[in-house]
Amino acid sequence: MAGTRALRLWTAATFADTGAHILTLTTWSGNARMLRAAQRHDSVKLAALRRDWPGASAGCENAGL
Repeated sequence: MAGTRALRLWTAATFADTGAHILTLTTWSGNARMLRAAQRHDSVKLAALRRDWPGASAGCENAGL
């Protein structure tokens, strides 16, 4: 639970010491500990790599768009 505590302390300190309205966390989807620690956040950020996207090198016309 040290990671959860650290995340809570970081969040509290950031809101207390800055004018930030939003904190954005990004982690690898396989990082189960970080996902558990950040479960209170109401946003999920997804990403796609060009090399993994079907038809990315073909352009919009050939990708069915």
